[in-house]
Amino acid sequence: MAIEKRDSVSPGKGFLILKDGEFDIDLLYKVIVDWFGKRQYTFSEVENTEKVKPQGNDVNLKLYGDRKIDDYAEYHIEVFIIIIELRKKGSKYTGRMKIKIEVYIDLDYMGNWQKTPFTRFLFHVYNNFIIKKRIKDGYEDDLEEDAKELMGKIKKTIGLHD
Repeated sequence: MAIEKRDSVSPGKGFLILKDGEFDIDLLYKVIVDWFGKRQYTFSEVENTEKVKPQGNDVNLKLYGDRKIDDYAEYHIEVFIIIIELRKKGSKYTGRMKIKIEVYIDLDYMGNWQKTPFTRFLFHVYNNFIIKKRIKDGYEDDLEEDAKELMGKIKKTIGLHD
């Protein structure tokens, strides 16, 4: 399979974490933000919406982190949190939570190789023949390790174990 500009590290639908029960959403948010900061990712909250419903609120969070590795590669981790039937229960919350984590590498994130058909061809050759080993054994492995570490922190925070 050819390596494209957006080189996905996560499975097709992303890494999934499901939780039905009690959790602390405020602590989870803090853990994710702190993790991005400690790993030197630039953090941004893209969406934070809540719909009030009689059976419990629906919450959507989209949290993004990116980190420039060098002049060619940039790591991206996108965390999507969907909670349905969210209700306050003491100091915690209860509901059904689905967390999807998508992880990918943006190769040539500055777009230097995307200007003409010829440079796009050279980009393809460069990725798939010249630096393929560095992409597969370096960038992808490092980013997958970051994703697994973040997933472990999330699972621990919401009371799930590997």
